[in-house]
Amino acid sequence: MINNLFTFDHRQALALQAHLCLRYGHYEHAATLLHALSYLDPHNTKARLSLAYVWLAQNKTQEALALLEQQIDIADKNLLMVSALLKAKAHNKLGNRHKADIYTRVYLASSERMRLAQEETL
Repeated sequence: MINNLFTFDHRQALALQAHLCLRYGHYEHAATLLHALSYLDPHNTKARLSLAYVWLAQNKTQEALALLEQQIDIADKNLLMVSALLKAKAHNKLGNRHKADIYTRVYLASSERMRLAQEETL
């Protein structure tokens, strides 16, 4: 029993709690948990994207965009699409229609490429 305490990954607990807070609209709590998770695991792209989502929901658009712009190396294609969509939303909120359109096109093109790749495997 005591060994399980030391092998438990507390980052998983933070991620689960943050997910539940997001699901039930407790954005302030989710932001706190996701900020802690991002601090403990700075390479956790899902946590950073989720934190940007929360900040956008809280109208902290500048903070969300700054965090999204730090997301340079995203290997997962799904997360890359989410990043593009969040950037489009942030730029749209800031009134940067041109950049919002660019990121929306990136999202749509990525989505189409993934759809075509799935069709090829069938």
